[in-house]
Amino acid sequence: MGSSLNNEFYGHFCPVEEYIYIFGQCLSKDGYILVAILTIALVFYTIFKLIHSKRKDIEPEFLSNQYSFTSYKPLEKGDLKQITVHELGHALVAMNFKSLFQDLSLQIFDKDLESLRQGYIFYQINSEIDDKSPKILEVKMLILLGGMQAEKHYFDGNCLVHGCKSDLDHWFKLARTYLRHKDDDIFYNDPENSFEQQHNTQLLLDLKKYQIRVLSEFFNANGAVLSKLIDSTMDKKRLSFTELKECTKDIVQTSNMPHES
Repeated sequence: MGSSLNNEFYGHFCPVEEYIYIFGQCLSKDGYILVAILTIALVFYTIFKLIHSKRKDIEPEFLSNQYSFTSYKPLEKGDLKQITVHELGHALVAMNFKSLFQDLSLQIFDKDLESLRQGYIFYQINSEIDDKSPKILEVKMLILLGGMQAEKHYFDGNCLVHGCKSDLDHWFKLARTYLRHKDDDIFYNDPENSFEQQHNTQLLLDLKKYQIRVLSEFFNANGAVLSKLIDSTMDKKRLSFTELKECTKDIVQTSNMPHES
């Protein structure tokens, strides 16, 4: 869209000569303080906009994971590597079910002054798939735990707190919905006593332990794929769905991982 000079000033037509006159009045004894205040305000506003400029490459409607890492400066290489491993963990598990997705991409940043989030997985499930079905809930839960398990696999049991905590919070929400739909046990919607509360807690813990075992087996089998992707992902910062398909084509399907079909 082209731009044009509009000489409107408080609703009245104002030629250039009148602008000059008004500016001169502002520089008079009664007006210079106002000009100084407005100039200072404009400088601070400009600095604020530069620092908090919007990212063009974030697609919030596809956002499924937010990894928070507080930093106001470029990250050390070790920090960026841990973030990369975390997000690749999510991505590798998701690509084990790639036919379920219409779009999926990975994004990492070496600094982010606006949101303090350092890694993202974006996805869109195929429109014909019921994303609230038990099968899809199970896949989503495995993807959520995948970041933490990739870190534990690669860094010998260590993982950063922030991203894992938000993933686990989201996992427990999905797990409660998932367990309510299972027919082989009772999950109390509103536990009324300590027995029902303990029963629910045990079901959640058993499910989490089982999925962690499944993911541990998965990353043991696919450790070479994970390691191969780390440096290139740190360099590129973003992997599209097409790139993820290409670089994860050697993923090993482990026995306890749910199948795509």
